[in-house]
Amino acid sequence: MKTINIKEYKIIHDVPPPLQVADRVAIDTEFVGMDKSRLHRPTGEFACATFYFGTDEVYIVENVNDLPQAFENVEKAGWIFHNAKFDIFHLRRYTVIPVRMKMWDTMLVEQVMYSGLYTEFNLAACVRRHLDMYMPKDVRDEFSTHSGEMSKEQVEYACIDTIATYQLFQDQRAHIDADDLKVWKDIELPFLWTLLSIGGITLDKKCWLSIAEENGAKADALQGKYGKKVQKVSEKTGKPLKSFTFDGINLASPAQVKRHIQSLGINVESTGEEILEAYADKVEFIRDLLDYRNASKRAGTYGADYIEKYVEADGRIYTDFFQMGAQTGRLSSRSPNLQNQPRDGGYRGCYVASEGHQLVIADWSSQEPKFAAYITGDTNLVDALNSGEKLYIRIARDALGIEVKKGEEAYNHMKSTILGLFYGMSAKGLADRIGKSEEEAQGMIDAILRAYPKVGEWIRRSQSHFVPCVTSVSGRKVWLNEYTNAWRRAALNYPIQSSAADAMKIASYRIARDYHGTFYTNSLIRLFVHDEVVVEVPDKDVELVSKLLERVMVEAAESLHPGVRGGAELYSGHTWAEKH
Repeated sequence: MKTINIKEYKIIHDVPPPLQVADRVAIDTEFVGMDKSRLHRPTGEFACATFYFGTDEVYIVENVNDLPQAFENVEKAGWIFHNAKFDIFHLRRYTVIPVRMKMWDTMLVEQVMYSGLYTEFNLAACVRRHLDMYMPKDVRDEFSTHSGEMSKEQVEYACIDTIATYQLFQDQRAHIDADDLKVWKDIELPFLWTLLSIGGITLDKKCWLSIAEENGAKADALQGKYGKKVQKVSEKTGKPLKSFTFDGINLASPAQVKRHIQSLGINVESTGEEILEAYADKVEFIRDLLDYRNASKRAGTYGADYIEKYVEADGRIYTDFFQMGAQTGRLSSRSPNLQNQPRDGGYRGCYVASEGHQLVIADWSSQEPKFAAYITGDTNLVDALNSGEKLYIRIARDALGIEVKKGEEAYNHMKSTILGLFYGMSAKGLADRIGKSEEEAQGMIDAILRAYPKVGEWIRRSQSHFVPCVTSVSGRKVWLNEYTNAWRRAALNYPIQSSAADAMKIASYRIARDYHGTFYTNSLIRLFVHDEVVVEVPDKDVELVSKLLERVMVEAAESLHPGVRGGAELYSGHTWAEKH
């Protein structure tokens, strides 16, 4: 396997020369002393920026004061990055990088082209696949602690990365098809700038700690019911030790818990939640155990440590959104994961608007069923969705001949059945979810598919034979793996979820753009949670922005599923909990 021989290139310690419109330039940055768990935040210090445009020369800028001139010189050219969100975010700490669409991100483009086919999209993996080239990374760790003048090895490492990025771009550009290019230019590239513009969300620390204390007290009370904590004492000195024992059952000990459950006449292989839930309604100890675990976990995960780790000096939390965190193109979130905050327990009420502002929460109405109706071409389902009636009320009447109301158990069962169909859920899986027999669950599924026959045809067709990839309504590819049974569920779910991801990204870019006219940083958007977007706006703009969100979200949806009416539900108030 070949490597880049840096000795074949001239390394020039200067700003790059002025480039022209037809030029393409690969750009990469290196920083020293960064917090590896917070790479999306302004930690560490600038080490260098490297520029390569296809010649035998690589330009390296090590003086941060030279960055404005360097970027002025390459302004006309097309820019190429690998993980542009990282580079541009940190470059903006030192120079102005306005929104531009003449750009290519080899990491994101690779994900557009091969999502589901590969799992690694770092530069080394992409270069190995496209160029049959090995990229040593042994120098990378030196940037973690190094400060001062860069070593010769570090300079060469930085230049090699930029050369490789340029060569990777050339190979991607030669092989990308029209659909992938359209997804990149029309969806992912604009949305990249959306992610670079969003701000943090304020956490009410007093509210947060109060919930943590309540959960801690609940866990202690449940533990005390079965065994009190006793501090150990040194046999030699008689002084208290830091460790504890219990005068009964330690609920945090799987071994002790398992022995006690077996003593109750219940033979379980493990004490996993999925096993114990079947006994929770009948056995008080198991019910208390599950409540203890839930309270204890929440007290630990969402407590004082959470505040110390994630709340910054301005009182806000800034999550790290991964633009294509799922194979379907949906976002994921970490440090912290704000897409996985508990819906119950009051947690979302601790995420608040700043003084003089409100949070506006918007989500699509029946987003996935609407894409399913469009993809399957089922006119009965389209009519139900366009009727203006609550979808699951209408389906219950059409399929089962019963009347249900929102909030009722039957309504929730109907919702679980419909959504489960598009996730490839079996009758057994549905029965477990809604607490009915497998025969009853199968009867509900059969009745729905009779009422909406083209849905059933599409499900049978999609699961009957393997296809290498499925696509969203925008042409986004998701590759499938025929060597696992999971491809059958993916064949149903991925076209719908990836279409929903497209809608969110298209709408979010327009929201950020249209509110300001143009946008740069700190737009009104605070969070994305699947089909939900949370924005923060001045009190005076709540009505204006609510109308903007509804208009943009409906337009984006209807552009992707023409003939099926789009819809968005809007909520506003001081906290994220206003919707729930």
